[in-house]
Amino acid sequence: MKAGLKKLVWVLGGLCSALLILLVLAMTSPVQTWVARKILANQPELGAEIGQVRVGWHQLNLEQGKFELSGAVLTLPQLQADFPVVAAAWKHEVAITKLVARGWTLDLTRYTPKVTKTAANAAHRADFSLISTAHAAAVPVPSLSDAFAGVFAQLELPVDLSLDGAILEGEVIVPAGPGNKPVTLRVSLLGGGLQAGHNGVFNIDAQTDLTGMGGPVDRLKVGGTVSALMDSPRTFAKFSADLNSQAVGGAFPQGVQLSAELSAAKINGGEDYALTLQTVGKRLLDVQANLPENASRFGGVWRVDMRDTDVAPFVLGRSLPTFEAVGAGMFETDTLFAEIHTAGRIKTTLDRLEVVIPSLAEVGAVTLFSEFDLTQMDAVSRVDKLKIDINHPQPVLGIAALQAFEFNLASGEMKVADPTADLLAVEVQDLPVEWVGPLVDPVALQQGRINGRLVASARDGGVEVHTVEGLRIGNLSVSHEGQALAEALDLTLCLLAEYGPSGWQVALDNLKVDSAGANIATLKLKAGQLIGSDQPIKASVSLQVGLVPLLRQPILRDEVAVSKGKFAADILLTLSEASEVQGEFSLSELADVAGTVLPNIAGSIQAGLGANGEIAFNLPLQMTMGPRVSDPGIKGTLTPQAAGYHLAGQLNGKKIYLSDMQLLAGLAAVPTTLKEAAAPEVDAPFWAGLSGVIDLAITQLHYDEYFELKDVAGAVRINEGALTLDNVHAGIGNQGAMKLDGALTYVPEMKTPYALRTELAAREFDSAPFFKAYNARNPAQIDGRFNLNSTLTSQGRDLEKLAANIGGDVKLTSTAGVFRLLSANVSNQVEHVGKVAAVGAFLGNVVGALGINKDVTGLASKAQAVAELSQLLTAIKYDQLNVAVNRDADLNTNLREFALIAPEMRLSGDGQLRYQDDLDFMNQPLNLALEMKARGRTADVLRYLNLLATEKDDLGYAVCTLPLRVTGTLLKPDTSELKNALVKVAMESGGASDLLNRLLGK
Repeated sequence: MKAGLKKLVWVLGGLCSALLILLVLAMTSPVQTWVARKILANQPELGAEIGQVRVGWHQLNLEQGKFELSGAVLTLPQLQADFPVVAAAWKHEVAITKLVARGWTLDLTRYTPKVTKTAANAAHRADFSLISTAHAAAVPVPSLSDAFAGVFAQLELPVDLSLDGAILEGEVIVPAGPGNKPVTLRVSLLGGGLQAGHNGVFNIDAQTDLTGMGGPVDRLKVGGTVSALMDSPRTFAKFSADLNSQAVGGAFPQGVQLSAELSAAKINGGEDYALTLQTVGKRLLDVQANLPENASRFGGVWRVDMRDTDVAPFVLGRSLPTFEAVGAGMFETDTLFAEIHTAGRIKTTLDRLEVVIPSLAEVGAVTLFSEFDLTQMDAVSRVDKLKIDINHPQPVLGIAALQAFEFNLASGEMKVADPTADLLAVEVQDLPVEWVGPLVDPVALQQGRINGRLVASARDGGVEVHTVEGLRIGNLSVSHEGQALAEALDLTLCLLAEYGPSGWQVALDNLKVDSAGANIATLKLKAGQLIGSDQPIKASVSLQVGLVPLLRQPILRDEVAVSKGKFAADILLTLSEASEVQGEFSLSELADVAGTVLPNIAGSIQAGLGANGEIAFNLPLQMTMGPRVSDPGIKGTLTPQAAGYHLAGQLNGKKIYLSDMQLLAGLAAVPTTLKEAAAPEVDAPFWAGLSGVIDLAITQLHYDEYFELKDVAGAVRINEGALTLDNVHAGIGNQGAMKLDGALTYVPEMKTPYALRTELAAREFDSAPFFKAYNARNPAQIDGRFNLNSTLTSQGRDLEKLAANIGGDVKLTSTAGVFRLLSANVSNQVEHVGKVAAVGAFLGNVVGALGINKDVTGLASKAQAVAELSQLLTAIKYDQLNVAVNRDADLNTNLREFALIAPEMRLSGDGQLRYQDDLDFMNQPLNLALEMKARGRTADVLRYLNLLATEKDDLGYAVCTLPLRVTGTLLKPDTSELKNALVKVAMESGGASDLLNRLLGK
């Protein structure tokens, strides 16, 4: 037994020693700090860091604490609380004799209070209805534990508490007005005496220096007392705060005072609450409320009589609009805060609203009077009385409820006392459009005035809003960032909007936009949606536009030049996860400023937006010019990718006339100011964000009625830095063909980032239709079939410069044709020479018949020889024609190595088409110098006229001394130098008189 007892003593002693060791460890700061951190780690919504915790028998110390909640940050260097720790732990008695915290900082600059919707807010009482048979689905009523039981029920403590003394000194940092640094308030709270049956009193003092903010206040002080009466160690019976603020500064040398009194107290039968805000001799705000004991509802009254000058010195540098508000009313709610009722009236004058919303700068001073009796329960709003009048200074807007009604925003259900009567009326009288500016920001509205009347009525359990005699907006101007978009607009419209349990719809009927008495546009719009998360919005739009009055508006002025024209469109829209648009549009009765009639355009559009963002589209057009019809179109899909869209498209058409396109393109005139301005800097190509391919499928591509490409095919490939022409080919006329390859690249680092290189090859290209396309009345200057090989290049900082800078080399060869650039008919220049030539021809025939002095050439005179030579040069039938064409850096077109071979004639030489930016290629100034060699009959005629050298080459050709220089243009060649030389030769002696002498044998 003795041995067993001895072992038991040893065991008990060891356990006691272990407990003692654990107790000693528990009293050490590292262990206490570790435990505190573990506890705080289980509070994730509270971001907490602590440096050290020390807990003794009668004291708690915390060092280097940092706590964050909803953006508010409390930094606590040290906290000391003296209280019996053991009693607090075991008996839940926290009797603090001293609480000290100095040097702490509470930063509220990023504080964002969390707003949560409690279950009580979702309550719906079945008796809240004007029509007892039209209830929404019942919602479960929350339990009574969710009800508000009073302020003091919320303050019941889990422990017995007393506080003899507290010293709290630190700083509170709060945000100031825009453009100002945060304001630091130095705060101290001193006091104590808080225990059951006693009134604890704490003196509060706060002050801040505002001298650096440049406002009217330099210093702000807040002082006062906060008291709390405990009726038991864990409950409170009364709470009150009496605070006085004083602002001192250059604008207030004597100081301005503002005091606040806040109280909550238990009374027999419930709780009373009061809030009073006042200055010297004037109450600004007075709120009184009462919660009866065990009641399901509570409420109170309010009164306000306040000006901006009363509170402006105390808002820490924030700007306030000028205002004065005078009013009174009542409020009540159930203890679940599910039903809130308020009624009253208030008159307010407002000015300088731009300090709240900058776009309201033009509103100016307004007076607002409102009288209301409103109830809100969850999504249901009930209006028993509502009247709002706004004056400026004359009445501009009035809103009045014409009967009691309630509206469920969630279900769209409307309930009224009299379904046959109107609900609400809105009267608008010369309302400045600037007042609705925030609704369309950043677009600015100016000058216009709005007039009209809208009435809301109950319809099929919902609400309908319609205009009475339409809304009118007169003399409206619109701008964006200071640039005028439209001016002097007059708008009229009829509106019908419906919202109900089945859905909503809006109709704008006959919206007219006029200016200076001319109609710019007429619009009809209908849109609607059925109730349901997966229901699409459907809309239809019908639009008619007068182009001339539209183009007089600043946004389009000088952009398009037409003297008349109309635009019309009818569009259907479906907006959902998979949206669609389809419709038709037209441009008709078009003419440019010179009166030239332009093609009519009719088109349709079909497009769909898939849930994955893919866009499928088809845009066929029909362009009509008299009997001529073009049908260009484009279709394809756009698929979203990491950087933009991938395009798979097709440019198509059965018959397209390029001249129609050119006529329309000519309407877009670049304003002079833009021409003179430097081109903007760009860092991406115009196809940035787009990749893919566009296939070409055009059956006939015409230039007027003469020049034609057939079966145009190939592709345009779009990559990040290049557009590539891939095997673009087509037939030319009946026998010819062409092929085009090339690339347009973009290198942003280059001064001229766009670069073009193309290679064009054509065979059996008939030049006659090309000339006919420019001038159908005259024979083609060069009529033959050509083979063409070219390499064209260009560089530019934009597309306009790129097109203007195209240059390169072209080689043209032809094996048969007619050359007419040397046409030199001289009969009109020297009429008498023509008569001499006729007489000479007659006498020559006589001489030949008689065999008298017959010439081997058969020519009777030089005049006859000139006439024959003129005919030979007018239309030279060649066997081969070669020319090398080069466009140089000055954009001049150089004609090199010109060589024409005919049976009796050879032409060679060089020339140039001098570039002028206001002329197309065929009308640019021409300077072509040729040398002619001749043999056969042509040589005989030239020799007879003494215009041929005596030497001949190996093939029997001799050089012609006649000047062959062509100026003018390719369309209208000028051979005046050649004509003058021929006239001079024709007028030399040796005409009809010479033949007559020979006939007489003289």
